[in-house]
Amino acid sequence: MLTSSGLSKSVAVLLCCAYILGLLFTALPWGTLLLTGLGLVAAWLRSPQALHLSRRQRLPIPQAWWRSPTSRWWLVATGISLLAAGYLQISLPYPAPNDVSRLVQSNQNRTIAEVSGIVQSRPALTRRGTMQLWLTAQQAAVNGSNSQAVSGNVFVTLPRKAAKNLHPSQTVTITGSLYKPQKVTRPHGFDFATYLAREGSFSGLKGTTVQVEREGSTWGGWAIRARIVRSLQNGTDERTGSLLGALVLGKDAADVPYDLKDAFIQSGLAHALAASGFQVSLILSVVLGLGRSRLSISGQVLLGFGALLLYGFLCGAEPSIVRALLMGFASLAALGLEGKVRAVPALLFIAVLMLIFKPLWIWDLGFQLSVLATLGLMVSASPIATALDWLPPTLASLLAVPLAATLWTLPLQLYIFGVLPLYGLLANVSVALLLSGLTIGGFISSLAALVWPLLGSGFAWFLYWPTQLLMAMVQGISQLPGNSLALGKISFLQVLVLYGCIVAVWLVPQCQKHWRFAAAIGFLLVIVPLWQVQTQRFAVTVFDQTRTPMMVIQHPQGTVVVNSGDRLSATQSLVPFLQQEGINRIDWAVDTGTTPPAQSGWMSLLQRMPIQVLTRCIPQAVAKESLSLKPKQALDVNAQERLALGAIEMVLWRAQPTTLTLQIGSQKWLLVDGSTEADFMAWLTTVALPPIQVLWWRGQSSFKVVEQLHPDTLILSARQGIEGAIATLEKSIPRVFWTERDGTVQWTAQQSFSRTINPGENNLSPLG
Repeated sequence: MLTSSGLSKSVAVLLCCAYILGLLFTALPWGTLLLTGLGLVAAWLRSPQALHLSRRQRLPIPQAWWRSPTSRWWLVATGISLLAAGYLQISLPYPAPNDVSRLVQSNQNRTIAEVSGIVQSRPALTRRGTMQLWLTAQQAAVNGSNSQAVSGNVFVTLPRKAAKNLHPSQTVTITGSLYKPQKVTRPHGFDFATYLAREGSFSGLKGTTVQVEREGSTWGGWAIRARIVRSLQNGTDERTGSLLGALVLGKDAADVPYDLKDAFIQSGLAHALAASGFQVSLILSVVLGLGRSRLSISGQVLLGFGALLLYGFLCGAEPSIVRALLMGFASLAALGLEGKVRAVPALLFIAVLMLIFKPLWIWDLGFQLSVLATLGLMVSASPIATALDWLPPTLASLLAVPLAATLWTLPLQLYIFGVLPLYGLLANVSVALLLSGLTIGGFISSLAALVWPLLGSGFAWFLYWPTQLLMAMVQGISQLPGNSLALGKISFLQVLVLYGCIVAVWLVPQCQKHWRFAAAIGFLLVIVPLWQVQTQRFAVTVFDQTRTPMMVIQHPQGTVVVNSGDRLSATQSLVPFLQQEGINRIDWAVDTGTTPPAQSGWMSLLQRMPIQVLTRCIPQAVAKESLSLKPKQALDVNAQERLALGAIEMVLWRAQPTTLTLQIGSQKWLLVDGSTEADFMAWLTTVALPPIQVLWWRGQSSFKVVEQLHPDTLILSARQGIEGAIATLEKSIPRVFWTERDGTVQWTAQQSFSRTINPGENNLSPLG
């Protein structure tokens, strides 16, 4: 029994849950107050007065409730949740008075700087082909001024050549552009500033040159990981060795190519690349299996402890790894104490210990998924296997494990990503034995590489073809039609209700008998609101910070995308937005680009979802034959030709520079891309444009154009050079939006226009 100062198991679980919920509910407006109210209600319902009233009035309170902790403990739990919320607030990192981020001028996004400090992490490859690392700043000089002492962690990006041979513990001076990260400006976008703030960083440095001042230590966990990965790569090849290293040591140990990472994610196998419970359980199984016939129980426990300590040293201190190692230690303790440690209370106790050490881990997605998946395996794998007793036992066990993990992590995945990997179960079952064998084989090769790198390469050579088979299977599954279903991002309230249903089926005997009814409630809870939104949504989104104008029109009759941008814009902005909006296909795509970089995003988009019709404003600008994945139909549009999808109508007036009108509901939008004022005014005398309500202008501001067209709304997508014109334009036009200042601009039929950054709002670091 897991106890603390004589507390019963149920009380200990209650107090652990109170601490965790106290941290989680800080994400909700008035969440702490709501949780306090729920705690007080629970305390009253467990009081003798409530029991007396229940007997007199026959209130429908389950008998099991009276076996829960007394009202005193519910009050204590409420107090703990309040303390947890306060502890989280005081644990939030804030920039010190001499933090390097304070050197960035308040009226500037970037400042030329030289920053000296100690490298804290190995350089890792980014999607842009650059390298990233963490630097603890010590000295900095900006704009040619004298160097001064500073503090703070800096997120650094460098060209690959400049980052070559850098390693942790080196003291370096990096010259480049110092900046404060902006908050997210796109719906469902990645909040880079908040991510850095949770890591205790409030600035970034886009470096160009590096000078090594001191080499520092050449020994440490990073050096051992690098030695192992090089050995695995020498025995296979760079791509295969990187994957083997990630299977054993986690994705941070090696630069796995992003196409391979994406394939694992799309197949529902992302957990295989994150060193956590899967690897720890495999290592313990093998180690204990080898020692069972020759060692006593105490010997097996010591051997297991040694193996886990070695594995933890190799992998580092990521939250999922720490959680998995602590659970492994708990399992070994249970073995040594002959099963006296209960799994679920041990997991909760370990999670609370970790969150006391670092409460901000509550927002770490790896920590959240790791705890939930482990809990699912503990409490749901066996019942699911029993329910599948009509299958062969081996197959039932193989299915039960991924089903249990998926059941407990799916609500969180829908809340974060809004995407369901349809073939996740198939992938997990198909590669289970191969993945286990490669993980164990990779671990053996890694141990051999520690002793002698050539020996590790020799062991890795035998794993080459099995790893190739794994890659082929994963990539094949990820490319199956409809490999993922975009359901749309669900709300925090829906997440709470879904987990309420899951917990009820787990703990309440009556609900266990009617689990199908609970499953139906959960299904309807997700599908009905999303279906209602999909059938009623009429919205327009104009993206900011893009090289080409990008727009998404969501209409009950179909989805229209104007331009995909380059590859990074498509993968990092457009695709996540569409998926979290629950969009699984593009009904009409319009390309206005003139250069290959402006069109390269279509391929990335086609890899995620089909395109019904791709319309090219410039003939053959996007050659259908150049795309390995193709839209169902690609066509060119002629000048002044009308095309329509339901209530959305487009007329191309000229192709270069692009000028087109879009009829969106009752509004006429005019998109002008790349035209100068003189050119446009001259062209305007040759055509009879209809009256427009919205002018979307990409380029320098034009007073004469605005005076000529008289729009009700002006959207400017110029990157710079128009700050002085905004105030003048706002005097003559009711609504003026500048995407560099206002972020993404959205229009909905219900709320008209809105922006993601409010006027006067600080768009820099959320804690700075």
